[in-house]
Amino acid sequence: MSVNIEIFCDFDGTITKQDTIDLLLERIGEKSWLEYEKLWLEGKIGSRECMSKQIPLLQGGFKNIIKVLEEVKIDETFKDFIYWCNKHEIKLTVVSDGLDRIINYLFFREKIKLDNIIANKLIELPENKLAMASPYAKTNCLSGVCKCSVINNTVKHKIAIGDGQSDFCFAKEANVVFAKSKLEIYLKENNYKYYPFSNFNDIKETLENLYINPVNNNECYTVDEVEIMSNSVLQ
Repeated sequence: MSVNIEIFCDFDGTITKQDTIDLLLERIGEKSWLEYEKLWLEGKIGSRECMSKQIPLLQGGFKNIIKVLEEVKIDETFKDFIYWCNKHEIKLTVVSDGLDRIINYLFFREKIKLDNIIANKLIELPENKLAMASPYAKTNCLSGVCKCSVINNTVKHKIAIGDGQSDFCFAKEANVVFAKSKLEIYLKENNYKYYPFSNFNDIKETLENLYINPVNNNECYTVDEVEIMSNSVLQ
């Protein structure tokens, strides 16, 4: 059964249980990464500039990155969510302002097969040096990956899933938004409608009710409204 929706999902903190870039910087980054982080938090530079300065500060090359990634856990419900999407012929794309090679490595480790991955490119240089390229950047966007341009490249109903600041923009472009953490706070403060979630089973159940076996209509609800209509909602 084909469903007229397309799903766009963040990676760090959404599919993973922690932010991989933050973890890497804390574990193997030269301390000067904090200076660029401060400038980003103050809004003086965008995430693309911030990360392009921080990634070269990671020490030991990709082999050292792999050691740190042993600490990273993937949401246990994500693999079944991919199966559900495939079953209903729903295109699922990971759209991340993180690094492609990290995503691919973790998916390989967890035996997760997903072809649609959009992220910044991690580049290995001689002597274990690293750099970052941003093939999905746009001149009018400060992010490494312009998530708005990605999500708007479809005529289907757009489903956005995210947790952080890099998701603020593309969440406003979606027909239905699933949010937690910083993204949930932002949407609530700005009176945007969204569905809170704790894992991908929550998302799957809500999408089933909205698009597979509709029990209401295609409207998106606030936290309190979702609590009434679905026991899957978790505050």
